[in-house]
Amino acid sequence: MPDNETNAEVEDKVLQVLEKFDTTITKDAIDVVHRLRGKPKTDQNKKCPSIIVRFIARKSRNNIYSSRKELKFAEFDDPPIDRVFVNENLTSRKKTLICSSQSKKKRFTLEISVD
Repeated sequence: MPDNETNAEVEDKVLQVLEKFDTTITKDAIDVVHRLRGKPKTDQNKKCPSIIVRFIARKSRNNIYSSRKELKFAEFDDPPIDRVFVNENLTSRKKTLICSSQSKKKRFTLEISVD
């Protein structure tokens, strides 16, 4: 990530990633794109700060989020991108709530097998 990367350059990278999805998301569907602040990279192995994308329509966001597993097999050539993750931007309180509900779900799920 260049030190003086503009929001327009970040938006271009996001649009390059969105092209790999089967959905037709254009620049008009995006409200805001920006990188989170991060520590300056001192080594090439350090990860870049995350990018936050806010969509205008919830339907566009849901289409991307539901088809995010397609990125596992996507290849990016120019510029080369190693890995892409699509996650929701949650507050720490919501993350904790989701984790606790998932652990309770696992604890109370019954496994039934029929031979």
